[in-house]
Amino acid sequence: MISIFFSYDNIVSNLEYNKSNLHISFSKGYVLSEDCKNLENRFFFESLLDINEVKCQNETVSKEIFSFDTVFALRRFQKQIASENRLIQSLYYNSDDDTIKINRDLFGLIPLYYIHIPFKFFALSTELTFLLNIPEVRSYSDIDITRISSYLKWMNDGSPYNKNTFYANIKSVLPGHVLEVSKESVNSTPYVDFNPGKWNHLKTVDDYGIAFRDLFEKSVGTLLRNKSIIGSHLSGGLDSSSVSCMCRVSAPNKVIHTFYADTSTESTNEGHLALEAAVSISARHHVVIPSNHDLETIIKHTALCGFPEQMVIGSALQSSLMTEAQMFGCDILMTGSDGDSIVGHGFEYLQQLTDNRNWIALLEGLQDMATNRKPVDAGKDWAILDMDKKKQFVYIDYFYKQLAQSLHERSLLKSLSLISSASKYFNVSPGSILRKVAHSLKNSIAHSTRLPTSISRKSVQHLNFAQESLLQAPQSLIRNLSSGYLSSFEDVFYNQAIAINEERYYLGNHYGINLGYPFYDKDLFELNLAIPLKIKFDNARGRGQLRNAMNGVLPENIRLRTDKGIFGIYARQAAIRLYVEGRDFLTDSSQVWDYVDKSLFQQAVKLLMTENQPRYIYNRMLFFVNRTMNLTIWLHFYNQKRF
Repeated sequence: MISIFFSYDNIVSNLEYNKSNLHISFSKGYVLSEDCKNLENRFFFESLLDINEVKCQNETVSKEIFSFDTVFALRRFQKQIASENRLIQSLYYNSDDDTIKINRDLFGLIPLYYIHIPFKFFALSTELTFLLNIPEVRSYSDIDITRISSYLKWMNDGSPYNKNTFYANIKSVLPGHVLEVSKESVNSTPYVDFNPGKWNHLKTVDDYGIAFRDLFEKSVGTLLRNKSIIGSHLSGGLDSSSVSCMCRVSAPNKVIHTFYADTSTESTNEGHLALEAAVSISARHHVVIPSNHDLETIIKHTALCGFPEQMVIGSALQSSLMTEAQMFGCDILMTGSDGDSIVGHGFEYLQQLTDNRNWIALLEGLQDMATNRKPVDAGKDWAILDMDKKKQFVYIDYFYKQLAQSLHERSLLKSLSLISSASKYFNVSPGSILRKVAHSLKNSIAHSTRLPTSISRKSVQHLNFAQESLLQAPQSLIRNLSSGYLSSFEDVFYNQAIAINEERYYLGNHYGINLGYPFYDKDLFELNLAIPLKIKFDNARGRGQLRNAMNGVLPENIRLRTDKGIFGIYARQAAIRLYVEGRDFLTDSSQVWDYVDKSLFQQAVKLLMTENQPRYIYNRMLFFVNRTMNLTIWLHFYNQKRF
């Protein structure tokens, strides 16, 4: 944990600390730091203090972390944050003008919260609950209703990460940014420059595959350094299998435990693939049954984090994996988290061809889609369809979505052009596309009367717009690159991904397990920014550079798979359990009804519990039910001041 309190009016708090902590005191406040079990986290405190003023209660802490010359300290701070690839957090304090500079790690794996009340005090901590228990902070810990509005909004999880938290005056340092604090103000600026152009010398699929493998192996090896017993979450998917198998390449002689979460649902039954990967690396494989005590788990985790549960399917599955890894003495639990976003699927290639009106190449790309990938909305009889029917399905589906987008943009000319091109180059009749549009509209109208599109009260819904003007991580970090890269940054630095990583940080500390994220690597991300979409597309298999890099490392059955497990059934079961277990929190006087429309919530519960509904209905309803329950529990803690 890293925590700072700095009073501008000489009010020094008298909080008591555990003697195992490093306690650095100075005239106007204090800095608190302790070893972090979750991540390889180094913290540098640079100041003008005399060495005799440093009060260190942990004698094992090296005095080398301190530097006391202004110019040298600032230069070291700047050099440190410019050179580190993953998890460095550094702090520079200048006592001449009482300014502080502190940076957050590039990918936001370590949370960093702060509160700044001009001319009164500044406080910062990796632990949100620590801030909430500082007496001076408590009177400034009002709820931020705009953040609640955003939390309850369907499909808003993919919005760009910004500084807002659930507390109006407590903010989050943006990933990859330096926070510069004075008694008057706080400024946030990015400290990282990205240079995908350094990979311009690579030309072929194999060139990119070799470069990817080298960087990926280096990232995995760095995380495994000084680790004796390795744990790896292994779902059987491409990302987790790549991480697990690369662990064996990087650590050929170490013990590796792999952990597969068995949810006992048909759509997530990939135990055979996980076992195949585990056997290929001679790992000690474990099948983990996730806890079904969803309410108990969320209550515990809400108290740890200080904010509502972030994971869509709840964190019981994650806590079960961490507990199992800790039980077997693992020094680290590796994860393939967000490999999808860092690597990129390359399906934007089709849009690129459409925008360039390259119909011949688009025809080839859509034929690859029909050959190598089952469409999401294809029926159960897809496997027995002949190739001509598969192609027609893909063509119609693609141009239907293109037409729907152009109609949404109110571009009649573009719509007519699309219909003409579909007919001329793809032998798709205008009638077949328009029939699909009409069928979709009919379904939308039929469901609009019974399917809530929002769970919030109307007085809360409009508050989402207040977030749009905030400084956002993707737009800020892209500063020296063209706007063409923005979507890649938005795929990585989005709200849900970083919020989940912040929650995992607390869970890892609580369950005593260090977490390893090898895909979160600056060099690896830069490489993927440089890879052409056609190579990523890989004949519609997607993530071509990763598949190429894992040749000879992964079992072919996994390396070439294009499907993946779907957690919808398990998520629905977990949401229903949470609602049934937690109904006692939903009293008529519960504060949650200040934000959630009670009748819409009851409608969502009814739809969630009704059998044989389409998957898209269940997905939306379980989101509404989960978010309402999570918010209810958090508000209960907030009102009782139990953080």
